[in-house]
Amino acid sequence: MYLCDQVGLARGRGDNTVTFRAGDVHKVLGLEHRMPNVCQVLEGRKFQEEAMVSLMQYIECPPSGRGANLTIKFRIL
Repeated sequence: MYLCDQVGLARGRGDNTVTFRAGDVHKVLGLEHRMPNVCQVLEGRKFQEEAMVSLMQYIECPPSGRGANLTIKFRIL
């Protein structure tokens, strides 16, 4: 899973936090018309449990709540 891999890289560097922007994840994965799904995964408990992170802060939250600019900062546990 891309997100878990990125968390692993950040953990390996000794980072305490990692930030994801939904639009960037969507683009890297080559998805089309799946932005709500990407947002749902970023906000979901399953991702947080698997990657061993906790939602720390919403950096940016679009009015709809499910847009490319949704940016979330996670604490690496």
